[in-house]
Amino acid sequence: KASKNAGIGLNSRGTGSGLMLRSSYFGENGQGIDAISGHISHCRIIGNIGRIHQGVIGGGVTLQSGSISNCEITGNYAPIAGGGIWTKDALILNCTVVGNRAAVRGGMVITDYSGIQTISNSIIWGNDQSESPIPVAISGSTPIYKNSLIENLNPAGPDNLDGTDSANTPLFVMPIAASTAPTLAGNFRLLAESPGVDDGNTDANTAILDLDGN
Repeated sequence: KASKNAGIGLNSRGTGSGLMLRSSYFGENGQGIDAISGHISHCRIIGNIGRIHQGVIGGGVTLQSGSISNCEITGNYAPIAGGGIWTKDALILNCTVVGNRAAVRGGMVITDYSGIQTISNSIIWGNDQSESPIPVAISGSTPIYKNSLIENLNPAGPDNLDGTDSANTPLFVMPIAASTAPTLAGNFRLLAESPGVDDGNTDANTAILDLDGN
């Protein structure tokens, strides 16, 4: 379903799968995908930008009461908040959220309101915001972290890597600087020596194929 808010709008349990959303430049919320009770999977959401004259949240994705899994969200820009993702009551599973930028708040991920946010089997790294170097901007809810690597955080929860330890830098094939967002550049596959290799929980992922179709 098309939306004034995004390249793709999903409502009432809609599903978006196997999509490439890149270089969108319109809408108020979620320049790549705007989803309410939606399920987003196996998508690359890269290089999207909010229109500067609007109060944009979620440069890559705006997600309320849904899930996003097996996705790459990189190089997106929001003039207000949530350069990569703005979420409410959402599950983020098996996602790479890297190199996103917000002009004001939450270049990485912004979780708002009092819903339950879960981040599992995911890497959130190298994002930027102008107000402060907080890796995940939070209002009213503390995410549940599982088997994840979050820059500058050492979160409680099962089998998370310490994102405050320089030894746990993800080691992408070709990382990008968030300052270059919006950008389509980068290769976020992990090098063989990356600490993120084989650190996830396979049982948490029900998908047969990864984003590359393997």
